[in-house]
Amino acid sequence: MPPISRHNFTLSNDYILSLLSKIEALIKNAQSSKRFRASAFIIAILIFFGGLALCIGSSPDIFSKINYGPFLILLLVGVPLTLVFNALDVVYSAELVERRFAFLEAFKISIFSTAANMLPLPGGAVIRVAALRQAGAGLGEGTRVTLATGFIWLGVSLIFSSAWIAAYMPSLAVLSGLGGSLVFIMGVIVANSKFQKNIVILKIISLKLAATLLVAFKLMLSLYALGQIVPFSKAAVMSAADVIGSAVMIVPAGLGVNEAVSAVLAQAVGLTAATGFLAAVINRLSVLIAICPVTIYLYFKKPA
Repeated sequence: MPPISRHNFTLSNDYILSLLSKIEALIKNAQSSKRFRASAFIIAILIFFGGLALCIGSSPDIFSKINYGPFLILLLVGVPLTLVFNALDVVYSAELVERRFAFLEAFKISIFSTAANMLPLPGGAVIRVAALRQAGAGLGEGTRVTLATGFIWLGVSLIFSSAWIAAYMPSLAVLSGLGGSLVFIMGVIVANSKFQKNIVILKIISLKLAATLLVAFKLMLSLYALGQIVPFSKAAVMSAADVIGSAVMIVPAGLGVNEAVSAVLAQAVGLTAATGFLAAVINRLSVLIAICPVTIYLYFKKPA
């Protein structure tokens, strides 16, 4: 087998970057199509409320049995930590394009981008790119770094989930691990091809791993709130649903997608689909309660 030359590696990088450009173009076209966005949003709403109705139908008294202790921990600890991690993501993204954000400024961007994702038009990524542009980065740089960090997080999450699901469904673990590795490599290539800041990229990878652990912890609390005392391993398997939902940028905050994937992964670890679906709903509800005032402000704010 002939050795892999640097020239061949460069061609491989160019091919991957070309593929990513096509993916980015497809996403932009989908987001710019009002008809497609409206259809996607209606489907997401139907999945969400349809699934919720089925869950309540199978267990009508589910909400009366909620343990509010774990839910309060989720609300008062889990959500703020998520915002802190998102703020650090903004800081590191800026460092990748040689820009700087103070942590408090990044925390404000984190709150607004999270709130924007809850609106019918997913705007979290748009707000981040706009913030980077205001800091002096170009539109291409802002878009590239946002895409790179998104791919890295999705890759880390899938690899993390696959490591835990191996004990339950080895074949799914292999598929998830391979897919996660591919997406992760693509994200690193995108980040390194333009910016070449290995230390910052390592900081982003470490942050995404910590954020993935936090997602699993939040899912444990959501399941506890539903009266399901589960080991960390089961919540870790289900953690991929949150990131997969976020990666679907056509619908706000992965509405319906997150819950549906949670239902599927819950069955993989021996829980019911209704339990997985409702755990994702509880998790989403905690964010909505915390972010609701900012979301309302953004929704009714008149453009300048």
